[in-house]
Amino acid sequence: MKPGDLVRWSDCMSAWLRRSNYLHDISHHRQRGIIYGENRKYYFVRWDNGERLAEAPENLEVVSENR
Repeated sequence: MKPGDLVRWSDCMSAWLRRSNYLHDISHHRQRGIIYGENRKYYFVRWDNGERLAEAPENLEVVSENR
């Protein structure tokens, strides 16, 4: 993964969120986002709904790589 890649939440992260009782399901907001930065621990993603969040690498799957 690198800046410019199109990503989505991993299936594991989506399943965890659906099973948690205290959070509403927001996985539909995390179907597509673009990595715009990174540091040693996180990737910074701009999601389709405009949110900008730091995400751990294990929570993301690459949909399409920036070439």
